[in-house]
Amino acid sequence: MPAATTTTEYVELVRKSKLLDPGALARFVERADLPTEPRACADAFVRAGLLTPFQAQSLLAGKHKGMVLGPYRILRPIGKGGSGVVYLGEHAELNRRVAIKVLSGARARDAAGIERFLREARAVAALDHPNIVRVYDVCHTAGAHFLVMEYVDGTDLQALVGNDGPLHYAQAAGYVAQAAAGLAQAHAKGFVHRDVKPANLMLTKAGTVKVLDLGLARSLDNPRDDLTCTGDSPVFGTADFIAPEQALGAPVDARCDVYALGATLFALVAGKPPYTGTTTQKLTSHQLAPVPNLCDEHPDVPPGLNAVLQKMMAKAPADRCASAAEVATALAPYAGGSAAPAAPPPNGGSAVRARGAPRARTAAVAAVLGCAALGGLALAFAERGAKPAPQHAKPEPPAPNPDAPPAEPTQPVVPIATAPPDKEPVYRLDLGSARPFVQANTGRTTNVPNPPAPHADAPPGWFTHSWVPACTHEFFVQSYDERAAVGVRLTAGPTTGRPEAMLFVRPVAVRPNARLVLRVEYAGAGAFAPADVRVAPANGEARKGLRVLGKLQPTRDRWETATFKFVAPADSIQIEFHHCGPLGVGNELLLRSVELREDE
Repeated sequence: MPAATTTTEYVELVRKSKLLDPGALARFVERADLPTEPRACADAFVRAGLLTPFQAQSLLAGKHKGMVLGPYRILRPIGKGGSGVVYLGEHAELNRRVAIKVLSGARARDAAGIERFLREARAVAALDHPNIVRVYDVCHTAGAHFLVMEYVDGTDLQALVGNDGPLHYAQAAGYVAQAAAGLAQAHAKGFVHRDVKPANLMLTKAGTVKVLDLGLARSLDNPRDDLTCTGDSPVFGTADFIAPEQALGAPVDARCDVYALGATLFALVAGKPPYTGTTTQKLTSHQLAPVPNLCDEHPDVPPGLNAVLQKMMAKAPADRCASAAEVATALAPYAGGSAAPAAPPPNGGSAVRARGAPRARTAAVAAVLGCAALGGLALAFAERGAKPAPQHAKPEPPAPNPDAPPAEPTQPVVPIATAPPDKEPVYRLDLGSARPFVQANTGRTTNVPNPPAPHADAPPGWFTHSWVPACTHEFFVQSYDERAAVGVRLTAGPTTGRPEAMLFVRPVAVRPNARLVLRVEYAGAGAFAPADVRVAPANGEARKGLRVLGKLQPTRDRWETATFKFVAPADSIQIEFHHCGPLGVGNELLLRSVELREDE
């Protein structure tokens, strides 16, 4: 259907999409006094919480088909892989968020591609482990084949290291041990992942690692069953993490995943893959070069952990850890708890900083599971002179019952890595008790450096401003993915030049000349243009001390984290985020986490 040119046409697109119940749509249209311009109409649907920005923008373009797949509403895209696009979806009745992988491109038209897609689904659906992303359903409706999977709200480990730098060894060991625990079940069910790497390990806000993308999995029971391989090349996987025998196209088993886990551990701690160079040079290094020494990268790494890495990355499969379960057990003493310090050395020691999950950095996971695997924890006595508890004789184990069925193999219990505590941030945006609001501003109605009082529900110290008098913009707080976000959108502006609006916070007290790190979790929605991030004194000399730190890039509605380092220009600063268009619903800058810390 063509793009909507009137409000009536836009409402008809909403009806055809089936995103809204017909009765709810009719009641809203009757009560809302919708504007006559379709973009403004779409904006009204978004403000009312009836449509997401992605849905509203798609309908404006006339795209109403495929917005509902069976009982699931498509909310927005969250990723793209070799076999299809992944969307964030929501079950219409259960209100459960899910990830929906829709088969697309040539594979959607190819019978063999569809069969591989379904076999991949069956492989993943056979697995049920807290460290593996679960598959809920396999569907075919409206001409589309799709998987319904567990939605993991977090970040992959490659992005974590890319944004925050190398991890502390205890944290990295904990993450890899969790991945090994999940892979142990996959191996027990007869599947090898064959593409283990940091980008395929997802970290949740609670600190749990989940293994993603079994699309290259091969069944051990049927070695010819390459679930998603296409083309003539015998090499599958990623050159930075691929096992030597896998790179040669030789038969593989679970030990190729053990090798890739070792390469992943090295990358998390060192901040780089084990080997560098061209693809050919990397593949040759995996065959012939010595396993890199983790202690050479960071001297605080225990020699015992490096020994585990050497065994995981042994060139010959027979020399490696025999299973992923063995890897989880071997890494447990270094993943926090009593066997290894959870905190990094004092300042002046190793340059490695411990990191938390980027979207929950200060909420370090306190519980460490698997105490039995670590040999138990010693009890400390707070009172002086307290006597230790009496030692009791260990009870004799019960006599084996020859008629009892064999016990199911136990999965290794892996400690969740505990991030060493960081100092309190200099500033943190608090939206925990935020209430939704929208405040319309025209031109310089919130003039710098002395803006009037913002909306009563605005986060403390947050304002908007536009240097272009003809611009109209909205300052708002709304809920996205069940979390509050503060944002700004341009609703009108000049036909020449570039419209802009600034979202900023002031004053933020800092130490003069302090080295600071600013981390921002943001979404540049729709056709959002790159936004300048700036810092300036908040004492009336803003234009004299202004510094541009970098840009927030468009994210296609996905949440990303950006990091900027700078030296404080004054003892009281303001942090600015410049949204420079385009105009219209869905093209907005959203911030749900802003944190400023002193750099170590």
